[in-house]
Amino acid sequence: MIIEDLNINWKADGLSTYDWPAMDKNGKIAIMVNRSWGDLPKALLSNDNAKSLLNPFFEHIYEGLDEYSQYSYNKHGQTILDLYSNKYTDLKKRKDVEKSVAKLSKQKVLLDEGLSAKKGVFVYYGFLDYEENYFLVDYIGKIKTGDYYRSYLPTIYASIEDLPKELWPVIVVSDTVDFTKDRIFDNDKISEYFSRMFS
Repeated sequence: MIIEDLNINWKADGLSTYDWPAMDKNGKIAIMVNRSWGDLPKALLSNDNAKSLLNPFFEHIYEGLDEYSQYSYNKHGQTILDLYSNKYTDLKKRKDVEKSVAKLSKQKVLLDEGLSAKKGVFVYYGFLDYEENYFLVDYIGKIKTGDYYRSYLPTIYASIEDLPKELWPVIVVSDTVDFTKDRIFDNDKISEYFSRMFS
């Protein structure tokens, strides 16, 4: 992530992927992956302190050698597959994709598939293509480039209390969404859904 490029006028351009942490109205945590096209909340873009914590936050959540390693945790849960794009898998049957996700979630090196199982967070991805031949498996409805869709769910939920207090200010908060129910976020309304930083 090139944090220096982020400012209140930033627009997704298909070149750089940015991840950002979010919290819903019930205190559950999600990792939002914009995949180069999803918008970022204005609350984050306008907060220099929060932006400076993005890299430290993700070094910590992916268990890098960061200054908060002593606070690392493991929920010992499982990853549940929700939505996925047919563009990014050669596996046609859902049960085969589920087996692949389960296997990847148990790897020692923490991948996105393992975030839900080990860290107890939801994972949402920005949708990359709106062409007719690309769609979300098992989803009936409209979706466009940049919209965020729920890909992985945890069986044991994390809360902000699982994270070092020093990293709390980077979390973008929603007073309306529920990660256990909301599968799609309209990219055009991302700053409305997630309107403030944690304080």
